Amino acid sequence: MKILANIIVITICLLIPGSVLSQSLSEQNVILIKEAFDLQFRYGREIWPRWKKEKYPLLFKTTGYDYLMDHPITPPDFHKKYYDNNLQDTVRFRENKDTREYCAAYPINGIWTIVVSEPENGYNAGLWMLKFAHECFHLFQAEMRKDGIVNPFTDNYAGFNELSFPFDYDNEVIRSAMRLEAETIFNSIETDSLCAVPLSIPVRLFRHSQIVLQSVLSDSNKYKFKQWMEWSEGVAKYTEGKLALLIKDSADSALSDSFKRTFPDVDLSEVWEHNYKKWLNPIRFIGEGVRGRMMFYYSGMGKAIFLDQMGTGWKDGYFKYNLDYMILNR
Repeated sequence: MKILANIIVITICLLIPGSVLSQSLSEQNVILIKEAFDLQFRYGREIWPRWKKEKYPLLFKTTGYDYLMDHPITPPDFHKKYYDNNLQDTVRFRENKDTREYCAAYPINGIWTIVVSEPENGYNAGLWMLKFAHECFHLFQAEMRKDGIVNPFTDNYAGFNELSFPFDYDNEVIRSAMRLEAETIFNSIETDSLCAVPLSIPVRLFRHSQIVLQSVLSDSNKYKFKQWMEWSEGVAKYTEGKLALLIKDSADSALSDSFKRTFPDVDLSEVWEHNYKKWLNPIRFIGEGVRGRMMFYYSGMGKAIFLDQMGTGWKDGYFKYNLDYMILNR
């Protein structure tokens, strides 16, 4: 039987062009991709009960090739393909002609797609999977709210996107206003401060901070851009951290045997300790040490944690309202 099995394997290999065999995804990357999708599928629903999709369209970038999976409208330059039994999917590929440094989610041919690069040598695969889950959450957002919660990309800003929008990141007054808003949020979520003071006090201070911000950001589209980024990237950052907290003590049950054999150095509790345990600290430095687009990641994350502590059941309204509205109308 062993001889017969070897003959079958050899025959199959002869039927597949050698170039495709040499250009296919490595076994290590296949295991990593499977594990990353499984992690977000198994644990994401514990944070967001409606987040239940097993797979999403994926563009996986390596030094030599880009691999596209589960994508219904394939770009024409992905003309080579093979079927991967482990992924149970047809994998299309092309030569990589740009950088490998991707960790994003955006439409390709109108289809929202995760676009990530394989981990660099020495990069922790456990941390990589949490970043992958962050991008999976963006596809969940797009699925649940196709039109966006607010739209800053109108009128004079119609041609811009999240990366190119001309927000006044270097304006000292704007940074100060964001710093004051963040201080209100940080003081409300640190330790058990919400239990120590009436809830109406931090909410009232937050309301004042919004009056200041709307005055400073006199252009309504720029205020909407802040709200959009907090709703999108801030809550994705929150979800990433909550997932890290959820699995930090569950390495044996959270990870498959094949993953643990392939990536034996991954320790989920260590990933939490080194990368997420102090995840609240950057909120205190918004507008100071934390600048640029990252201000919105941490201000939105802080608002999501604040809504958690308020006990408002805010996730039911997340796909209907922006974060500021939910805080002020708890």
